[in-house]
Amino acid sequence: MRAAQLILSLIIILFSALPILNGAENHEVIFRTISPAGGFTDRGVEQIEQDSQGLIWIATYAGLYKYDAYSFAKYVHSGSDSSSLSNDRINDLLIDSENRIWVATEAGLNLYNRAVDAFELIHLVNHDPYSNIQDLEEGVDGLI
Repeated sequence: MRAAQLILSLIIILFSALPILNGAENHEVIFRTISPAGGFTDRGVEQIEQDSQGLIWIATYAGLYKYDAYSFAKYVHSGSDSSSLSNDRINDLLIDSENRIWVATEAGLNLYNRAVDAFELIHLVNHDPYSNIQDLEEGVDGLI
């Protein structure tokens, strides 16, 4: 029993010392602040997600941002553009198992079309397409 405790203590000491042995004390962590030109003017961030392509999606109370490590794109509702978001107030954001971007808004469910960089309003069965969608979840069967 005493030998097992000694071996366990040595293993813990060895793993604790690994960062020092690897020179980790010389590594400096640097944080960089990123924001769209002019900063975030939105009242709040609801959610942040990263898709499998490395894009960062930021859902806010006044639209959706996409960050590609170089620049921001902002998506908002436009009454004259049926391929825009159905509403600026984003309630939830889901990146599903097929890397599709689903956006729940106060006025409907939207699906992002990467090929044309636009959104499609999803018509829900037995619901007004402009329903206030609060939460999104993917089931084990892949259904949203």
